[in-house]
Formats: sequence, structure tokens, C-alpha cells
Amino acid sequence: MQEELIKEEEEEEEQEQAKMKEVVDSPKDVALEEIATPTAREAQEQAKAKTLEKHEQLCELSRALAVLASASSVSREREEFLRLVKKEIDLYNNMVDKQGTEDEEEVKKAYRAAREDSGHAAETAVADKVSSALIEQVDAVLQKLEKEIDDVDAKIGDRWRLLDRDYDGKVTPEEVASAAMYLKDHLDKEGIQELISNLSKDREGKILVEDMVKLGTQMEEDDDAVEKAKS
Repeated sequence: MQEELIKEEEEEEEQEQAKMKEVVDSPKDVALEEIATPTAREAQEQAKAKTLEKHEQLCELSRALAVLASASSVSREREEFLRLVKKEIDLYNNMVDKQGTEDEEEVKKAYRAAREDSGHAAETAVADKVSSALIEQVDAVLQKLEKEIDDVDAKIGDRWRLLDRDYDGKVTPEEVASAAMYLKDHLDKEGIQELISNLSKDREGKILVEDMVKLGTQMEEDDDAVEKAKS
């Protein structure tokens, strides 16, 4: 009886060993491999798509910041224009005030000299023939133009000025980050910092507005090149 039990145990042990050997020697599951391969490929494609999406976001943000930077430059030009307008108004008013007096000729000479300094020498030849009525008309037009610009400026104010508020042609990284968050609130801080790191800074750590415009233009050109390569 004991011998039979020992024999049965040996047979069971042999069967277990045979099963284990079958598992070890069995061929690889082809179906599982086929499933795993596309999954890895899809992961690569997703990573590539995410990188491309991030690049597109940075391009879009760069272009938007470039527009804001350009708007800052336009504002400086507007200030210069208003300065010239005011100068013209002052010159005309001075001529009007001095008409019929002993100083009239001196004022006209000063006016012609000022026009020459402003690059309008060709127009100065007729300055002494301008009637007081025409001067008043021009004066009124210029003052109306200045008032209209001031009215618009008063309505808009600085609400749209996110960059270069002091008109010095430079912005801080913090201003760029703030404007970037305003424009693209779904772009993470890491992406914004990456954009800022691509902008050169001066010794004070400020970013030149013109560099922002260049970066936006460069990214747009790179984007166009990629699109052409695809087609």
C-alpha cells in the first residue's frame, strides 16, 4: 500500500514537471505581440503630436507677442507724431500772433528754419505768402486731429498695453510672462519659460522689443517652411 502511494506521488510530480516544461517551451503569444507593437507606435505618435502642438502654441504665442510689441512701437510713433503736431500748432500760433507786428518777418524766418530742420525745405518758399485765414484753417485742422486722437486715447487708455508700458523699447521677463498668460491661458508656465529663454536679454535682464518681433517672425517663417515641406 505504501509503495502504491509513493508511486502515485511520483506520477503526480512527473505530471507537474511536464506541465511546467510545456509552459516554458510554449511559443510566444503572437497576438499579444501584435497588440503591444501598435501601442508602442501609438505612444511615439502621441509624443510627436504633443511636441508639434506645443511648438504650434509657442509659434502662435510668439506671433501674438510680436504684435503686442509692434503695437508698442506704433504707440511710440504716435507720441512722436503728436509731438510734431504740437510743434506745428505752436509755430502757426506764433505766426498768427506776430502778424502785423515788427516781429512778423523774424517769426517767419524762424518758421522756415524749423520746417527745414523737419525736412520740409521745399514747402518753406511759400511760407511768407500764407494768409492768416489759411493759417487759422490749418491750425483748426491740426487741433481737431489732436483732439480726436486724445479722445480715442482717453477711452482706450492703457487697457491694451501689456508690454513696454514705459515706452523704452524693453520689457521684463515678468511682463512677457504676464502677457503670455493673458494671451494663452492654457499654455503652462514651463512653455512660457521656454519662450522667454529663447529671447536675448541685456545686462539688466530686460528683453528688447525688437527681439520679440524677430522671434515671432522667425517662428512664423519656420512654420511656413514646415508646411511647405509637408506639401
